[in-house]
Amino acid sequence: MLNAIGFWITNLRDDALPSPQELVGDMPASLREQLASYLTAGHRFRQFRGYSWCRFDCGIQYSQMGSWDLTDGTWVWPEGLPHYVREHGIVLPSEFVAHVLAGAAPRQPSPSEEISADFWRQWSATRRSSEFLKALRTAQDSAEVWISAAKAELPLAVVEAQALHGGLRDLLREFSPAPRGSS
Repeated sequence: MLNAIGFWITNLRDDALPSPQELVGDMPASLREQLASYLTAGHRFRQFRGYSWCRFDCGIQYSQMGSWDLTDGTWVWPEGLPHYVREHGIVLPSEFVAHVLAGAAPRQPSPSEEISADFWRQWSATRRSSEFLKALRTAQDSAEVWISAAKAELPLAVVEAQALHGGLRDLLREFSPAPRGSS
């Protein structure tokens, strides 16, 4: 069983996963670079249709965020996770950091190996921002009102995609700190 890390909220109805804005923290620059390099070197595990997008909406090309989940045979993460570590200063669980520092040899798991997000959900739940969760609930309510009003004129799938994905992007922009290195 692979332990998932670095998976983010995908739309306004997805409140089980964190936003990366909630996990920004301090870390020595050398450790941050070591972790980002390790993450970049992961084995390709599963590919998805379409690229991910930066939840900080920093302007990075979607193709640079990737479409793969990477792994070391113990942990699995989205291909764009090193970007969040390097560019946005997110922190990762001490259990993962210790694993990286221990220098265990990565292995390529079977493509059918199961993934568990339980650890990631539990770890990130202790770091959730009550301010962000309150704003998320407000955005959810606004989106549901908009969906109810618009679904009479547009296909429901289009309405929901615009409201839930677009609303999430607006919310995440509101909670994004200035890019690292800017003043």
